[in-house]
Amino acid sequence: HFGLGFYSVFMVSENVEIETLSCQEGAEPVHWESKDGMDFAISEGHRTAHGTSIILHISDEEKEFLELYRVREVLTRYCGYMAYPIYLMDANAKPVEREEEIPGETNEDGTPKKRKVVDEPKPSLINDTKPLWLKKPSECEDKEYIDFYHKMFGWEDPLFWVHLNVDYPFNLKGILYFPKLRNDFGKYEGQVKLFAGQVFVADNVKEVIPEFLTLLKGVIDCPDLPLNVSRSFLQNDGTVKKLSAHITKKVADKLCGLFNTERETYQKYWDDIAPFVKFGAMRDQKFYEQVKKAILYKTTDGRYLTLEEYKTANADKADKKVYYTNDPKRQAASVALYTNRGIDVVVMDHIIDGNFQSFMEYSGGEEGIGVLREKRMHAAIKRFVCADSSYHEQRPVTLSDAASDGDEKKRKKAKKRKKGLTFAAKSGMLRPASAKYSEEESNMKRRGTAMMMCEMCMGMMSMCMFRRAEKVISFPKTV
Repeated sequence: HFGLGFYSVFMVSENVEIETLSCQEGAEPVHWESKDGMDFAISEGHRTAHGTSIILHISDEEKEFLELYRVREVLTRYCGYMAYPIYLMDANAKPVEREEEIPGETNEDGTPKKRKVVDEPKPSLINDTKPLWLKKPSECEDKEYIDFYHKMFGWEDPLFWVHLNVDYPFNLKGILYFPKLRNDFGKYEGQVKLFAGQVFVADNVKEVIPEFLTLLKGVIDCPDLPLNVSRSFLQNDGTVKKLSAHITKKVADKLCGLFNTERETYQKYWDDIAPFVKFGAMRDQKFYEQVKKAILYKTTDGRYLTLEEYKTANADKADKKVYYTNDPKRQAASVALYTNRGIDVVVMDHIIDGNFQSFMEYSGGEEGIGVLREKRMHAAIKRFVCADSSYHEQRPVTLSDAASDGDEKKRKKAKKRKKGLTFAAKSGMLRPASAKYSEEESNMKRRGTAMMMCEMCMGMMSMCMFRRAEKVISFPKTV
């Protein structure tokens, strides 16, 4: 009764032989042979010691599997942590002669006597039968976790890790590591290895492991997984759903526990783990509900605040808005307009922050939070220019602005503007509706207007040159 795994031998073999002898008393050796796994022949075997030998006659197209390095690679990948020891021996290896000293004996000149010793080839152990993830967390040291990470994923140290150890209602063991994420993590994919009974199955099985957790690295071992079914069945399997939810909960508990007990350490890790936490919040509502109080916002002065802390600190100044910048250096002048008035400005310069702001506005479940976006607020905004001429800023039109313009339509739209906490603004700093322009700011505005006029004139000139216009355009000296 062969399992499905055995028949994979015919993918690389043109003929397979088995010599076997049972350990039962009085058993006779048996020889089994087949060329395709469908038809086979059984005859008397020649084995004298109990056990089994499987001989593969490799086809010409698969000769690579006769190379020692290739066999070692396959064994290490799929059986590197199997519960039973696996040895690999090079059949072409030859005995090695060497000399060794004879203890207590010397030559006439006082030098130690030596003798020749022949070392016969020995099989090498391939796998680790007791991997780290099977141990209890209390029995593991930090060095063991780091060494295991280096062995599996390379030499860069992880930030921290989560050790999974569950016996009920399902059997689950594993370790998930938080690596440092690059800013271009959109192209990045972690590596969560799925095992079943210490046998490697696949990397990043999204039907079992939540998608956002594939940004992490680690191993998950669950013998209860039904692996002889399709992936569409896995998605609806009750055990798989419970497994996925439990993994998510353990990761969230780790983040919240670190935030509550080691706030300073958590803040040091935040810049590296923020993309993962924000991506997880957008992908899994339950995960967001668990970690929302541990989501931090970094201010331009280097402080880390939760949303509630930001709202409390700026309650009387920010008019229920969250002010942010996506380039604190280039927008330094605009940032200073707010920090000088004691308003905290948060830095949101990661590639994921734009989507995260939209999530907080529409799906985050935070009452009174919104993101002013140009498309949605187009009818209720007036454009002005930042001190950095490469960035244009936006200011909501107030009711008084609309009335002074005599524009009834604008005034009605301004009335409908969403009230509450607002992220402001997407490409620069949003101007508070009630703020007045100082002389310096008015000069900035005039300079910005002049810059726009120059851009318009340059565009007109380029258009005329492209069309080979014959007329010469003269520009005002003031421009």
